[in-house]
Amino acid sequence: MRCSARLQRRRLLLTAPIALIGLILAALPVAAADQTVEIRSFNFMPREVEIEVGDTVSWANFDGESHTATARDGSFDTGLIGPGQTASVTFDAAGTHTYYCTPHPGMIGTVVVAEAAPAGEPSGAATGEPSDAPEATQPATDRLGSQGDRAPALPWVLVVSLAVTGLAVLIVLRLGSRLRFVRGDRET
Repeated sequence: MRCSARLQRRRLLLTAPIALIGLILAALPVAAADQTVEIRSFNFMPREVEIEVGDTVSWANFDGESHTATARDGSFDTGLIGPGQTASVTFDAAGTHTYYCTPHPGMIGTVVVAEAAPAGEPSGAATGEPSDAPEATQPATDRLGSQGDRAPALPWVLVVSLAVTGLAVLIVLRLGSRLRFVRGDRET
């Protein structure tokens, strides 16, 4: 019984750092074109998104309460996003926008908008006219999961980190069982 407890402790010590790496990777800011921020358990997930000028951020409310995404500088406000609804904002100027939920001011997030890549890509302005402020492009009326809507995709970093973490845990568990067999440890 004592060897079994020692072996379990060793497995935990091997698995914990791998799981921690997976969590750290999942917490990194997501960088890509249009982004979806999920509102769950009174949190914006991810807390920070990185986009380029002309990209759109959508907030999808999976909570049972209404929320907003309101810029501290007043540059955008989604209005109330009810449970199961989404709202979107297109960002037409570079900058860092800290936002919060008006009914729940402890909910805070950040949108980092970088200049668009100069590789001949379109400017991304929704109207074709330059603007210093982001513009709300979609009212908070779309129902999640309704016909024609897609649920927000998980960020690729989260998917990859969860897959790597799961694989690493399986390998550690498999090696642990082989060690027990080779050493002659037996669980009773």
